[in-house]
Amino acid sequence: MVKPGISNIYKRTYTTLIKNFTSKEVGSGNGPFIQLPKLTSYHNMILLNIPSFTTIYGNLRNISMLDISKKDMPGLYLSNLKDSNLTEFHTNNNPVNLILSLTNNKESLKVINLDTSSNGLVVPDLKNSVIYYSGDLTLNHDIKKITGFGVLVIKGSDNIFAKTLKEDESITIRAECVLAYDDTLTLQINDKPKVSLREQIFKKGYFFGNKNEFIKASGPGNIYLQNSI
Repeated sequence: MVKPGISNIYKRTYTTLIKNFTSKEVGSGNGPFIQLPKLTSYHNMILLNIPSFTTIYGNLRNISMLDISKKDMPGLYLSNLKDSNLTEFHTNNNPVNLILSLTNNKESLKVINLDTSSNGLVVPDLKNSVIYYSGDLTLNHDIKKITGFGVLVIKGSDNIFAKTLKEDESITIRAECVLAYDDTLTLQINDKPKVSLREQIFKKGYFFGNKNEFIKASGPGNIYLQNSI
């Protein structure tokens, strides 16, 4: 049973979502001053306000709503990407809005903005974890790495946590909890954790499941963790 207070929060959230869904983004994905799509999170959904003349890449199975007029439909170009679950979208001279949602209510979405001029973002399950991206990004499926400038959405099991590690900081985590991490991080496989599971649960705020392989992640850089039960 959903508590009345929680129900009101969801009602206000979805009212805001629908209101913003009808508001089109100003700007263009073409020219010297490129406007990237605007992404806004609403629980397990993400609203994309896509400017005109913009190319995005997304998983069709995760698109639940699309705001586009009949006259603009011929200008919306779709093309499936080879060796990928994603489809290439091109908007024409009018902006388009769409909503990404999850078919599994035990999954979550995370928006990541990238500006990796020298390094990249490593995503171990690149094919299945990335459900959307836009901008000047390159996805290398051989080494599971994303480089360039842009924005992307990854999905993970249950909640997704972002942790920034300083140069002299490290954490020990279960291997299956690693969703993505900056290439500046150093990862080492440990058979046993060097800090207790109790310390990680109550001091770090993460729950890591019950498998035996642990990874020590050392900074500097960001790491994105998912619950894995």
